[in-house]
Amino acid sequence: MEQTLERIKALADRHRVRALLALARQELCLCNLQDLLGLVPSSVSRHMSILQEAGFVVSMKKGKWTYFSLAPLDGDTPCSSLLRWLLESLENDPVALADREIVRQLKKKDSERCK
Repeated sequence: MEQTLERIKALADRHRVRALLALARQELCLCNLQDLLGLVPSSVSRHMSILQEAGFVVSMKKGKWTYFSLAPLDGDTPCSSLLRWLLESLENDPVALADREIVRQLKKKDSERCK
């Protein structure tokens, strides 16, 4: 029960939910998430750490940058079920739609600092 409660707590933050929705479509660099969320790198890192500890995201280091993606949604684990529910229920949310466009613009520019 404790593990499930920790996962639910990880979803109880607007910035973390926005990050998960953005990651539903592609891998993003910390700098992309920083631009999307309007937060300093240390805050984004903390949010992503919480999501990673809960099992929702995975990270990979590429050079000096860390890239994040959703954890595999395989099987019917509580974590994957929660994540699928979240993504499905907020797919057409106005904030999620606006964030998708922001991410599209960020990826189009593909910031030099992420390279």
